[in-house]
Amino acid sequence: MGALANVLGLIAVVSLIVIVLAFFHTKGWFHLISVKVGKRNQFDDYSEDISHLTVVIPARNEEDRIGRTIKTLLAQNVGRIIVVNDHSTDDTSLASRDAAFESNRPDAVHIITPPSLPTGWRGKCWAMHCGLEEVDTELVLFCDADVVHKQGSLSMILSFYHRYDLDFASFFTKFDCKTVFGKMISSALMFAFVMIYPMVDILNTSKSTASAAGMVMLAKTTTVRNIGGFKSVSDTVVEDVAFSRVLKRNGSRIGMALTTSIMMECEDEAGTPLNMVKRGAAPILGKISFPLAASLLICGAITVGGICFYVSIACFNVVFGDGDLYTVFLLFLFIWSIILHMR
Repeated sequence: MGALANVLGLIAVVSLIVIVLAFFHTKGWFHLISVKVGKRNQFDDYSEDISHLTVVIPARNEEDRIGRTIKTLLAQNVGRIIVVNDHSTDDTSLASRDAAFESNRPDAVHIITPPSLPTGWRGKCWAMHCGLEEVDTELVLFCDADVVHKQGSLSMILSFYHRYDLDFASFFTKFDCKTVFGKMISSALMFAFVMIYPMVDILNTSKSTASAAGMVMLAKTTTVRNIGGFKSVSDTVVEDVAFSRVLKRNGSRIGMALTTSIMMECEDEAGTPLNMVKRGAAPILGKISFPLAASLLICGAITVGGICFYVSIACFNVVFGDGDLYTVFLLFLFIWSIILHMR
């Protein structure tokens, strides 16, 4: 039992290191392939003028969420917000107007209803395409209706955009999850996304790597119009990734960053991140070779198995009085890693 406990203990330690890297990613090699903005980074000091920015929000049945999104945008003196109400059956339009009045900027929010969905188009792409036609500023920000912006977030993303002289930038937002399960799923999703689409490679014009996060996308209006708006990805499920590929193939400079200054509301703690996983599974799995997929499955099984078996043995030893300091320490380390992740 002692030898087995030591072996499983070693596996558990390695597993904990993997968990720390995957879930906390605060230091080390993760940062070599990611770009972070809005917290402990080079974009903390920014003073961008955002009064010239137009925000397009595609919305369908977002009555309970869109008001908060609009308020957090107007609080930052954004120039104009275009809400594309995609034939909602609830009071999305009323909630949008109320938010504008409560922010004392009723003229800053414009609500349009797009024509009926044409054949070969999906709803969000069509809504963004119609909203683009109403934009008369140099820059346009496409923003989901359930995204909340902290004060200064718009200036921050503009600073990132100008620093790298981009034509298009998107931002992987923080999931506003309250439970451990929700945080673990969202962290794992972010980690997997960055592993498959290294953000430094997305910025690199000499590499073909391209991806985007559709929650928040900033672009030059002319850049989007020059490729026909969203026609090229009109019937694509993962339109943000496909759109970034079209832009990069056409010579546009694109970039992507992680940010904690913008949050996506998670009413369903597991459902929201998991729906993103299902939505993005096809293009992600398409980039994973069979040997890599097999390796990931084997490593995952070893990691989970090692933790479960070792914790079981550690608990048994502690409860029945045979546990030593080594066992207790590893058990404490495992529990402490979970507590840290709950913060």
